[in-house]
Amino acid sequence: MDIPIVGAFLAYCAINAFIPGPGNILALITAASHGWKRGLPLYLGIFCGYFVVQGICALLVF
Repeated sequence: MDIPIVGAFLAYCAINAFIPGPGNILALITAASHGWKRGLPLYLGIFCGYFVVQGICALLVF
């Protein structure tokens, strides 16, 4: 992969990570009701799921 393509993909991932979606809203509700430490497994699960989906998208594009 070319460096500009990797840079564009990482920029897309960073922007998409902060746009409110179902994972971000669920994380917000969990943090508000249970606190940060008790919600950590959920946050890690959301992160891993997002990472896998983005990786599959990258593989299919290339």
